Amino acid sequence: MAYQLCLELLKHYPAQEPPAEEIESLLVDVRKSPTLQARYDKQFDGFDEILPPADPEYSEMVKELLSKWKPPEGLPN
Repeated sequence: MAYQLCLELLKHYPAQEPPAEEIESLLVDVRKSPTLQARYDKQFDGFDEILPPADPEYSEMVKELLSKWKPPEGLPN
């Protein structure tokens, strides 16, 4: 969302291209925006209730599964 908002703001920038450090500064400011943060919080509100907290035993099972996993061979479907 921050990148989208930053790009939208750059569309209204004067004809000359802004320096890279100015774009970086703009992106940092956008990320700190209370409006953007509120939108982000609203978008992901309720995930704590849907997703259970990580169980250490479950985490170990996932780590073991991933350590043994091998990518499929051959061409993709």
